[in-house]
Amino acid sequence: MGFYPVCPGDGQYAIGSPLFPKITLQLPAPYNKKVTITAEGVAEGNKYIESLSMDGKSITKPFINHADLVACDNLVFEMSATPTDWGKD
Repeated sequence: MGFYPVCPGDGQYAIGSPLFPKITLQLPAPYNKKVTITAEGVAEGNKYIESLSMDGKSITKPFINHADLVACDNLVFEMSATPTDWGKD
């Protein structure tokens, strides 16, 4: 999906390269909503993150919080075939 828990239970996810062009998560109660994760340009050779946004807001750090993830509607990755400086802020 492009993220994984750093330490289960602490509410923080590390960002990694997604493997699928689009995934929709159906969140259970109390959220009762969907979160769509899109990886634009994802392909075998495009393993580098060029940019990441959450509901249009740029994410520049290689971590996201659980509370932010479940509150958003869209997480959008832009993928690249060449290494980028994304996440080095």
